[in-house]
Amino acid sequence: TAGARPGTATNTKGKVRVNEILEVAAGILVNEGYGEFTMRKIAAKANMKHGNLQYYFPSKQALLVSMLEAEMSRYQTSMANRVTGRKSTAKQRLIFAVDYILKDQKNRRSCALFWELWALSSHEPEVQAVMNEFYDAYLDGLSDLFVEINPALSKVAALKTGVLAVSLLEGLSLFRGHNRPDRTYMRGIETRIRAHILALIETP
Repeated sequence: TAGARPGTATNTKGKVRVNEILEVAAGILVNEGYGEFTMRKIAAKANMKHGNLQYYFPSKQALLVSMLEAEMSRYQTSMANRVTGRKSTAKQRLIFAVDYILKDQKNRRSCALFWELWALSSHEPEVQAVMNEFYDAYLDGLSDLFVEINPALSKVAALKTGVLAVSLLEGLSLFRGHNRPDRTYMRGIETRIRAHILALIETP
């Protein structure tokens, strides 16, 4: 609710309403694309008047950024829940994280959402800023895990290794995931990705 107009989500009812709006907005972006992401359509699908929607979010840009922040926070929380709180080694936690990302690449909502956001970030500075913040936090968390696995890595070296690891994982979504062809040569690629990432960390 952080991106809602100040004073509009101060009680439980207001917070629930804002979260309902954000969920509707995300659904439109995922299922219909940014071309259909209009304030009037969002208001209609949220069963409210256009003016009432503007009471919470004064512009489409404000709503888009708030929706993006909520989605990125949800993704980070989901991954953290998957990785933390386990009695396991750093290497095992890294595998949990990689497996979460690989599994999420098959998720229709995640695939559609990230593809839309990557496209939007090229010409929407506010979207680019949120995406930059998300990937900076993503890399920072990975690099801490890398140093725990290989203490010989400096923080800078771990961050550079993180860039390579993320590039491997994100680039993989070009070839696998929701609506991608079932290429026979891709079978077993998950095992190779895990091995390559571990090799990047363990190689001086």
